[in-house]
Amino acid sequence: KREPNYELTMRIAAFFGVSVDYLLGHSSEGEENKLPKSSHYEELPHMPVGGIMRPVLGSVRAGWNGNIEATYEGEMPVDRANPEEYVWMRVKGDSMEPRIFDGNYVLIHLQTIAENGDFVVSISNGDEGTVKKFEKSEHGIMLIPLNQKYSFAYIPKEKMDQFYIYGVVAEIKDVVKQYC
Repeated sequence: KREPNYELTMRIAAFFGVSVDYLLGHSSEGEENKLPKSSHYEELPHMPVGGIMRPVLGSVRAGWNGNIEATYEGEMPVDRANPEEYVWMRVKGDSMEPRIFDGNYVLIHLQTIAENGDFVVSISNGDEGTVKKFEKSEHGIMLIPLNQKYSFAYIPKEKMDQFYIYGVVAEIKDVVKQYC
């Protein structure tokens, strides 16, 4: 549905061991289009495209009654100022559909405050982690799912000491669809 940029085209060609010309249909199939083993293209799949590599720190529940699973799952590129302020997490669940789907990766800007309407990764009751839309009023906080099958959670002002914002969703990525 979209044409990849030059860097992504080079990574795809390197992954399949063919030249960019062959991948784009500008040359015919044959051994002359295979890259030699010593080619600098071999390194491209391991290099970040347009960013600094940051960890995928596990998963967060898009639903209720879940915990943030803090396990290292590799790295993905971050193309933003101050990349050290970001981490990736994989989403489990469907409470944020149709915007965030089960299996999507979310780039989290690590911060403890949010604006109304932000999607946040929050922790409440000590260990329950979730990704939801954030709304704050003078009386408390609402965590709102986008999927209407789920109910919202209300944290009254007097229980705010049990609520913590881990970070704000800065980007959503469907890795499978992006590279297929």
